[in-house]
Amino acid sequence: MSAPYPLVIVNLLLGFLGVGKTTAIRHLLGHKPANERWAVLVNEFGDVGVDGKVLGDTGIVVKQVAGGCMCCASGPVTRVALNQLIRQERPDRLLIEPSGLGHPKTILALLQDDSYRTVLRVQSPLTLVDARQVVQSRYQNHALYVEQILLAGALVLNKSDLADSHTQRAAEAWLATQRPEVALFTVEQGQVDLDWFLNADESPRVSVATQAATAELPVLDWRSIPAAPTAEQWVRAERNADGYFSVGWRMPAQTVWRTHDLLAWVHSIHAVRLKAVMCMDDGWRLINVVDGALSIVSFPAQQEAVLELILDHALDSKEAEVELRRCTLVN
Repeated sequence: MSAPYPLVIVNLLLGFLGVGKTTAIRHLLGHKPANERWAVLVNEFGDVGVDGKVLGDTGIVVKQVAGGCMCCASGPVTRVALNQLIRQERPDRLLIEPSGLGHPKTILALLQDDSYRTVLRVQSPLTLVDARQVVQSRYQNHALYVEQILLAGALVLNKSDLADSHTQRAAEAWLATQRPEVALFTVEQGQVDLDWFLNADESPRVSVATQAATAELPVLDWRSIPAAPTAEQWVRAERNADGYFSVGWRMPAQTVWRTHDLLAWVHSIHAVRLKAVMCMDDGWRLINVVDGALSIVSFPAQQEAVLELILDHALDSKEAEVELRRCTLVN
C-alpha cells in the first residue's frame, strides 16, 4: 500500500504478562503533544479483551485484535486493523501493545514488510519489565520473555515502588548481563517518557518464517462496542497456545458481584493473570491480578462487564462459571 502522507511513527511497547503495558500506554496518551494525531492497536491473548475498555475513555482511537499473538493466528486480522487505522485515522504516531505472550520478532517482521516500507517508520521497541519477575529463573529461562528483552531499544524497569532494594539491584544486574548496551530506566506506575522512544534508533530489520493463519478473528473498535449481553446471557470464550490457557466472559452490566465472595473466587483460581472490569457491591472496579498480587481501583460504569483469566494450567470453565455466578447478588 502507498500513501501521500508522512510516514506513521510506530512505537511498540513490549513486556510480559502483568508488567503494566496498558498503564504505560494510558500515561503516554495523557502526555500526547497537542499537535499530533495518535492511534492505538492493542493485542490480547484471550478472545474477550479487557485492555480496549481500559483505554477506551482516553479520546484516542483504539483498535483491538483479540485471540492469540497478533502475528500468528491473528496475522491477517492484524493487517486489516493496521490498514484501517492508517487509512481512516491518518495518525502521526501509532502505539502498539502486543500481548505479553506475543512473538515480538514476528510482530516486527510484519511491520517491516515491504508493503509498509513507504508507510511506517518503526522505532526500536521499549520493553517493560517488573523486577519481581526478572529475578525469577522461570522468567529468565522463558524464550518469549528473553526475546522481548533482546529486541528492546531501551528497557523500562516498571513498578519500582513494589520491589525491595535487593530485588531491584538483582534485576538490574541480570538485565545488564543481557543488554549492557541499552538504556535502563526505572519508573513507577507506567510513567514512560515519550523521549525514550524518540531517542531510540530505528528498529533493526528482522526476518522470520511466515506463519500461516489458523483462525479468522474479529477486530473490535471501541468507539462502537458490540451489543452487550442480554440480562440473562453470559458469553464465554476460551483459547490455549504456547502452554497457556485463557478463559474470558462478557456479562450484563446490571450484574453485581459481592466483593468478598468474588475475591475469594479470584484467589482460588490461581491465574497467572486476571483482568476484569465489573460492578461490585460498592461500584464499578478495574481488577488486576499478577502472580497472585491483587489490585482494585475505581472505574467508570460500562455497557457490560468483562473478565479474562490467563493460566498455566487447564481449567474446567463451566465449573468456574458456576462458581463465578454464585458470587453475584442475584444468581
